Amino acid sequence: MSFIEFDKSVKDYEWLMQDFHSHSHYELFFLLKGNRSFFLKDKMFSICAPCLIVIPPYTMHRTEGSGFKRININVSPDFLSAYEKQVLKKGDNITPLSITDGKTLEKLLEEGCEVFSGGEKNKTDILKILFGYIVYNIDKLEPASPEVYTAHTEKVPAVVLKILEYLSHNFMSEISLTALSEKFFTSKASICANFKKTMNCTVNEYLTTLRLNKAKQLLATSDKSLEKIAEISGFSSAMYMGLVFRKKVGLSPLGYRKLEKSKV
Repeated sequence: MSFIEFDKSVKDYEWLMQDFHSHSHYELFFLLKGNRSFFLKDKMFSICAPCLIVIPPYTMHRTEGSGFKRININVSPDFLSAYEKQVLKKGDNITPLSITDGKTLEKLLEEGCEVFSGGEKNKTDILKILFGYIVYNIDKLEPASPEVYTAHTEKVPAVVLKILEYLSHNFMSEISLTALSEKFFTSKASICANFKKTMNCTVNEYLTTLRLNKAKQLLATSDKSLEKIAEISGFSSAMYMGLVFRKKVGLSPLGYRKLEKSKV
């Protein structure tokens, strides 16, 4: 089912997103005030307003930090025109905004929030036009240089960065703390302490989230059997994958597949 929504959040206190997550839609994250730590894919960044992050479907992310104002646009892939998909793909990263561009986009985003929460008769049509203009403005932005991303990369223990990258490429394999300890020449206690402090979760919790994310993507975009999806995603069995789904998603794998395919 095609959809678009505008969501505004303003907090004057420190706020942490508890869990890493992903979803089947695009998320355009506009940070309009404040500074945040942002985890995207397998890297941590420090971002400051004004800033745009385009988060594609099934991309792991999480944010934390002090008070802020942000407006998100959540939009399903089938809502997008070919041009809009091209622009969002080009902007699949962190894009700092100039003060002028930030104010221009903030005005449009605030208008989108008003329309979304209002009772206009042709709400979806209005939002589609407004969204198209926002994407047009994004398309005009100057691409940030690689140095900008480096400058905003948060200082994270080197071993954690290495483990994050390793897990993102090998989550489908059997992985243990002992194996990680031997591979990165670090004690299990040090890995656990540094990972928990930096990521606010254990290595095993993060690994399960990676596997869940892959399974969700396969359930929504393929007709593979549960057994095959469990194997590809790194779960020990389809039964165990089902237990994780019910606990983390609140649905069985087949229930999730039915829900996602009904949106098409």
